[in-house]
Amino acid sequence: TAASKFRVLSGLRYGAPSAADACRELKRDGITRIVGVSLYPQQCKRFFHSSGQNLQRQAGEGAQVSLIDRLVHPLYFDAVRSSIDAALERAPEAVVIFAALYLDRTDAEEGDPYPDQLIAAVEQIMSKVQRPHRLSWLELGGPGLSTEEMLKKYRESGATGVVLCPLGTLVDELEVVHGLDFLLRPIARGLGYTQVERAASLGTSPLLLEALAATLTAHLAHVGGLGFVG
Repeated sequence: TAASKFRVLSGLRYGAPSAADACRELKRDGITRIVGVSLYPQQCKRFFHSSGQNLQRQAGEGAQVSLIDRLVHPLYFDAVRSSIDAALERAPEAVVIFAALYLDRTDAEEGDPYPDQLIAAVEQIMSKVQRPHRLSWLELGGPGLSTEEMLKKYRESGATGVVLCPLGTLVDELEVVHGLDFLLRPIARGLGYTQVERAASLGTSPLLLEALAATLTAHLAHVGGLGFVG
């Protein structure tokens, strides 16, 4: 945003810096147009709905608030694919297991869009990667197999290398780091995998930043065209 007039702040729901802190700072500087950008790239009511409502509440009267609750720009898929490619360079014969942030099975049954968007994301990401791959859940109880169960299935089929790819978040959340690095990696070794790699979370990937910038630009053009902003 260096060449733009955007002000970028972090706003967490349950930690610091909070969304309330960010809104107070924006109000102090006279900024009333706010776009909330979710760091969950797939739309999920449980993950972002309450946070979006909280941002709108904290912004208060007189502020114009809109939300970006998903990321479908091609550069986002390129960024994930690039991370997987880097891991496959270290384990070229590995299978790829996507480990998605957990969603309760009942949420999926009630029509949450998250599972379908995860599937669509995996299809886009792997359209240019010729490796066996499957989607799984970091924890038991989701609407499909857990990552641990998927590791067992691939090992039973003869796989000796695996790339674990986090999905559902853009950053290294504590749940992701603990699940992949401290729980699942030792489990994979214990099952007999000789190569266990993790595709890095995107964090500050240049491709991701380009995707976010393009998505924001398109979003502002859209809401402006609808007459919500001047």
